[in-house]
Amino acid sequence: MIDATAGIGSKVAGPSRPALFALAYASAFLCSKYLGLSTGYALDDYAVSHTSPEGLAGFFLSQGRYTNAVLDTILRASDLNMTSFSVIAFIATLIFSTLFYLAVFKPDSRQQPSIIAAAAALLGAHSYYTEYITFRQSALPMSVMFAMLWVAASQYRIAMFTADRRAVRLAVAAAAGVIAMGANQLALCYAAIAVLYMHLAAPVADLREGSAAPLLPQAAKAISLTAACGFVLSAGNLVAAMIGRMVGHVGTDGRATLVSAGQLPERAAQLMELMPTLLIKAEPIAATPAKVLLLLSVLLALLPFGRAHVRGRLLVLLFAATAWGIALLPHVVSGTWWPVPRTLVAVPMVFAGVLVLCSHAGQLQLRVSAGLSLAAAVLFCAHSNAILINQQRVNRWDIAQAQDIASRVAERFPRKHAKLAIVGGKWSYAVAPQAAQGDMNLSALSVGWAIDPLFDEATGTDLTVRSAPELAETCAGKPVFPSPESTIETADEIVVCL
Repeated sequence: MIDATAGIGSKVAGPSRPALFALAYASAFLCSKYLGLSTGYALDDYAVSHTSPEGLAGFFLSQGRYTNAVLDTILRASDLNMTSFSVIAFIATLIFSTLFYLAVFKPDSRQQPSIIAAAAALLGAHSYYTEYITFRQSALPMSVMFAMLWVAASQYRIAMFTADRRAVRLAVAAAAGVIAMGANQLALCYAAIAVLYMHLAAPVADLREGSAAPLLPQAAKAISLTAACGFVLSAGNLVAAMIGRMVGHVGTDGRATLVSAGQLPERAAQLMELMPTLLIKAEPIAATPAKVLLLLSVLLALLPFGRAHVRGRLLVLLFAATAWGIALLPHVVSGTWWPVPRTLVAVPMVFAGVLVLCSHAGQLQLRVSAGLSLAAAVLFCAHSNAILINQQRVNRWDIAQAQDIASRVAERFPRKHAKLAIVGGKWSYAVAPQAAQGDMNLSALSVGWAIDPLFDEATGTDLTVRSAPELAETCAGKPVFPSPESTIETADEIVVCL
């Protein structure tokens, strides 16, 4: 079947592009993150699994995560917590994220199937999102976020490109976006990049077909509508967060504050230092070869082979630069500098958007670009698997050490064994120091608010265990655990020197 509107190399109808995109995305997501269906504990998961009956609604409200506060309240009323939904929400995240990306990119028969599959595989495989998979309690909020983003993107596209009940659909899209931000504020990045892509995709395709329309008005329209999206969602989020804190009678957490004017020079320097890490530099969650392959793939796709490509590439470059800034926006405005991978999950969407926007180029060029992206996706899958395997290893080592400590203390101090102070807990293990990044795959023995639920989970008993760095002098010169001299009896508790 011949498609008269197809670009060069796209004349023969292939498989349905949306189906191909969905299949490639789902396959990559499952291959890279399937271990998230098994039991695992991030630091937050220990705390959530052993939280008091009051729950975490107040904590969520203090951070502006009002949607999560509502979810936590409902779950507590049902005698459940967020980790109870880890498997269900994992599957829901896969489904709703697929639908969201389909609503945004809307692949069609004019686009090269190889590049569509490569972009989808990249989105599904990229290991930055895998950090969220290590936090089993985050699966439910993230599934809600993607569900609301799908609603928002679908309604926005219909409203802006068909004018069918525009005001109502835009209101629904805005409400869904604000709910999504209440689950995770990074929803703003996803939504803004989606709006930017939607308003640049049609002009890029038209230019490929020979349109002589001026670029500046189209670029200005895309940027202004993206800014409007950001303003509406940010305003709605601020109002909802303020109402939530008033209702919950809680203050504002430090992570919910904005950067001050005095921090701006330092923040600019920090952002510049972050760029090599995002593009090339190795980190535990993603090594250099995967990043280089992806970067080469995008650069090759951007090359304008032929005059017909040049003007379109200018719009693609506009998308890339603007979307990159949007993906990093939380780090620009946040009062706390914490660029861990899970805060950068919108970055793969920038790369994928560039690839899809360039998918009308010459066949050979895109096949090579797609091959590079697929190779990068395979490596990202392996990195994701390694992250989740390392989490299981750290969990085993933590639980084994907690059991050993509790058992030895109970044998030596049977009357005081239920109250422990741990000194010198290390954040990683000597055999796998590369397993940790930021607060991902840290040993719970090194974190004050995770150590008590770790011992409860390891022993099945309600112990009182705290991290006690202020007792370092007590352990000075003492042998370390498991030496008998590493456990010291005090008036109130047993000090364990690690």
